[in-house]
Amino acid sequence: MSLEIPRHKHESDRVLFEAPMHFNFHRGPRNRGPAAIIFWSWSAAVIDAGFIVGFSLLILFATSVFGHLAFSQLILFMQSNRLQVTVWVGVGFSFTYMLMLRSFLGFSLGEWACGLRLGSLRQRLSSLYVIQVLFRTTLVFATGIVLLPVLSLLLKRDTAGQISGLRILSVK
Repeated sequence: MSLEIPRHKHESDRVLFEAPMHFNFHRGPRNRGPAAIIFWSWSAAVIDAGFIVGFSLLILFATSVFGHLAFSQLILFMQSNRLQVTVWVGVGFSFTYMLMLRSFLGFSLGEWACGLRLGSLRQRLSSLYVIQVLFRTTLVFATGIVLLPVLSLLLKRDTAGQISGLRILSVK
C-alpha cells in the first residue's frame, strides 16, 4: 500500500517552493566597481570580527572550564591592570588569523563568504606573496585597523592594496 502525497495543494505553494531563489549576497562583488568591493571588504571584516570574538569567547570558556576557574575570576583578571595583556593577545590572535589564512588560502573566512580574494592567482603563486601579505596586514594593523579601511571607503579604492601592491579582488 503506498500513499501518494500531493506535491502542491495550491498553485501558490508550487510557485513558492519551485521558484529559484537568488540573493545578492551569494553573488558577492562580481562585476562591480571598486566602491562596491570596498563595501564587500567591510562586510568581510564584520564576519571576521564575529569569528574572532566568538573564538576568543570559546577560549575564555575553555580556560574557565579546564583551568578550574570561576568565570568571575576571569572577569576580575580582565578588569585588572592585565587588561593590556589581554588586548595585545587579542590583537596578536587577530593578526595571526589574518596572516595565516590569507597566506595559505588567499582569503580570510569573511573574504571567502563575500567572494573576495587577496591578490591575483599569479600573485598568490609568487614566492613573494607571503611577504606582501605580511606587509599589507602589518600596514593595516599599524594604522589602527580602522584608518586605512576608512580612507579606502572615502577614496573609493583599496588604499592598503595600492601601498602594498596586493589588492583585494572579486572572484570571477
